[in-house]
Amino acid sequence: MLKKIKEKLNRLALLLLLLALISAIIAVIKIGFVLWFWILLIIWIVIFCLYFFTTIFKISLYFWIAFVIWFIFSFLMSFGVIFNNSKATSKSYEKINGIAVSDCTSTMSDTPQMLDGFKASIYSAALLSDTPNPDKANNVRTFSLNGIKNKTEANSMYTRIEKNDQNEYISGYDTTMEVCNENNKASYSYVTKSETTPIGENVVASVHYFHGGTYLFGPGLYRVDAYIKDLAGKWHLVNRVSGITVTE
Repeated sequence: MLKKIKEKLNRLALLLLLLALISAIIAVIKIGFVLWFWILLIIWIVIFCLYFFTTIFKISLYFWIAFVIWFIFSFLMSFGVIFNNSKATSKSYEKINGIAVSDCTSTMSDTPQMLDGFKASIYSAALLSDTPNPDKANNVRTFSLNGIKNKTEANSMYTRIEKNDQNEYISGYDTTMEVCNENNKASYSYVTKSETTPIGENVVASVHYFHGGTYLFGPGLYRVDAYIKDLAGKWHLVNRVSGITVTE
């Protein structure tokens, strides 16, 4: 296998690999780590695996045609020329303190409504090795931004979503927690338009918490919105807690 790679790894192949890498980097910058990025990356890997390990591209013209078509496609998609209306590929964010943020899915005027058969708890509790259940809530509403980054903050804010029957699986659904500031901005990685991965098998509860990602992007007042995506692909605002203060 290594011998085959060495035989084909000439200057031209290195140039093509570099162009494929540039294509992947542009895709990350323009659309982020969303579904279409992983599709692009997988197709690039497939193209080069076929080139190195099979005779499908024995006639080099076939390889050039496949390479050029996919290279052009990747750039058109990354810059929104095609699939610009897809939620999975659209880019609509700005950066605050180095963190990509976008508009929250809802506004303060929207009212949460629970999805039938579910319950969603938003609560603060001590940061433990095991996620504390809602009965361990301590009603803390002030958190240190640096403390969360450094994991020295003793408490965290949790969102726990599960069925009313706690032994029932939530496979196929999806959940997310949007932490919105006073300007109705939330971390782009966690807004509903960026969340595209359904929950796997044998899962009874989905938990999100402040320490689990870059939900916070500066000091100020925040609220937490909890969402569930049903099996038809529609997102539902199911719970909300406001009045959360984040200090330096």
